[in-house]
Amino acid sequence: MTMGRTTVLSLAALVCLTLLAVPVWAVPLDGHSLAYEGTWTGSANYSANGGDFTGDVEWAVFGPGVLPPEFSGLSGWTYNSADFTYAYQVKNQGSDSLASFVVDLFNPGGNGGAVDLGDAGSGNDIEPDAISWLVNPYFGYITYDFDAGVGQNQDTTGLVFQSHNIPMYYQGLVVNGGSAKNVRLPSSSAVPIPEPSTLLMLVCGLGIIFLARR
Repeated sequence: MTMGRTTVLSLAALVCLTLLAVPVWAVPLDGHSLAYEGTWTGSANYSANGGDFTGDVEWAVFGPGVLPPEFSGLSGWTYNSADFTYAYQVKNQGSDSLASFVVDLFNPGGNGGAVDLGDAGSGNDIEPDAISWLVNPYFGYITYDFDAGVGQNQDTTGLVFQSHNIPMYYQGLVVNGGSAKNVRLPSSSAVPIPEPSTLLMLVCGLGIIFLARR
């Protein structure tokens, strides 16, 4: 049986509509394939209050110009392609709720917000009610607050900020109403992204040194 041109086009249109209707499922931050240098991704466990306050913080750092396709800004957050994106998701498993999540900053960052990680509609991801900063010349931190808490077997949305500086391992806090627990997390370092002109000057300088020693 031979299909006519109209039938073929109709089938092609149906396939396209079907693909467009398929939801974009969440891609875990832990092990994300687009992470900076392929290594800046992982997970940190926390446990306090005799195990009642327990869970995991998944994280990934994405280099300038890299925004995972499943990311969608919430509450007006917009992406700045010139900076690194630091992304976290807290997955609370214990009976005690998460009240706040804090990332310590060795160097000031900016553009804090929340992102949908691709699983909107699950009814399980909690967006922060407030985001605040403390920044001074020596250190700082960003805090994501959850007024009603993130309960047992609930996750936060993606929690993000951006910085012009490359990542380093530092620390953060998961906070319950009566306790806080340190977790090892990536944060922005004191080293900025090398500008193209800086790299060119470095290459030229190394070349001059090499020729001078010949």
